[in-house]
Amino acid sequence: MELNRNHISLIHVAKTRLGLKEEEYRALLHQFNVKSSKDLTYAQFERLLEQFEKLGFESPYLSYKQKIRIKGLAKRIYGEDYKEALSKEIEKQAGYDISLTRLNKEEASKVIIALEKIEEWKKKKGNL
Repeated sequence: MELNRNHISLIHVAKTRLGLKEEEYRALLHQFNVKSSKDLTYAQFERLLEQFEKLGFESPYLSYKQKIRIKGLAKRIYGEDYKEALSKEIEKQAGYDISLTRLNKEEASKVIIALEKIEEWKKKKGNL
């Protein structure tokens, strides 16, 4: 997945809210061997946001840990071809069609709770 303007904007919002000096920001980017946020891969973007969160930034989107938890639960419940079933569950919980990466923290929590309940139910039924 390629970064879009919203991703780049979020990086700069985080930089501003954290009060990072230009040198500090460049040092963070240097850890990813890039000079500009536009050169980050999506995986690097996620890791950069994780670092921003450790510094105190609160992203409006789901955290990296939430994303990993959701994917892990979905793989255990639905198997390796989990993406379509997960998309349906996300839509059911969020109330509208939205991708995993665009969920906010509250929506992600709802999805996690729902998936945990499904996993528990499947274990009780012996289907997991």
